[in-house]
Parts: sequence; structure tokens; C-alpha cells
Amino acid sequence: MKEWDEQGCSYCRTNLHLIPKLGMNYDRHSILYKCPKCGAFWEMNEKFAFEISPSDVKAFYPDVIIEKR
Repeated sequence: MKEWDEQGCSYCRTNLHLIPKLGMNYDRHSILYKCPKCGAFWEMNEKFAFEISPSDVKAFYPDVIIEKR
């Protein structure tokens, strides 16, 4: 896993609570977000948030459509 300062951008690291959610995974107890500035995908679970790869988004959130930038 990347260090905190290497994940996403400064906007999404400080404003994740303002970014609309894209989906939920009840089995993982998590919510998926995508930063509107840098395009990073974030997964927030019961304890913390971290950046996840587009391949993990496809695997864990199959209903979410990943748009190319």
C-alpha cells in the first residue's frame, strides 16, 4: 500500500468527505469514491480510506462503470 502522501492528490486526501460516492460493497463494508480532480479511486471501510486500482474497482464494484479520462 502507498504512503498517505502518495495516494491521490491533496484535494482528495483532505476533502474525501465532500466527494460523492460511486458505490457500496456490503460484503467488504466499504464505500467507493472517485476524486473529480485527479481521478483516483478511494475505498473507505469502517476504519480508514485508501486509494485502490481500477482493476480492484472492477473486481469489488462490478456495477460501477469506469470512464476513461
